[in-house]
Amino acid sequence: MNNRRKSKRFLPDSRAFACLRPDFVKLGKIKDISRGGLSFRYIPNQSPAEEPNKIDIFLSGNNFFLTKIKCKVVYDFIDNNDSVSFSKLDEWQCGVQFEKATEEQRLKLNSFLNDHVTGTA
Repeated sequence: MNNRRKSKRFLPDSRAFACLRPDFVKLGKIKDISRGGLSFRYIPNQSPAEEPNKIDIFLSGNNFFLTKIKCKVVYDFIDNNDSVSFSKLDEWQCGVQFEKATEEQRLKLNSFLNDHVTGTA
């Protein structure tokens, strides 16, 4: 897969999760994140009724919530590249591109990138 990102990618805190709206059927751990989008891994439980168009970012055990960022799904595929798997369930990887974030959302995303990443991808 070609790297189409224009922004530097960061590795998030291990407690960072993302969830696609409106159906919340794709919830998973963030793999990497940038100012332009993110990718996350999840185990599907059902197909969404509607095409996802917003994403939430949050930290478990923390009061950080960034909600309803407009986005579009760029890719969504089964990821069998993990060399250590503890489950027989298929793990998927989804990549989203942020679109039309509000000023408040951009500020909160910058705060996340400043305070809750562990390095670069």
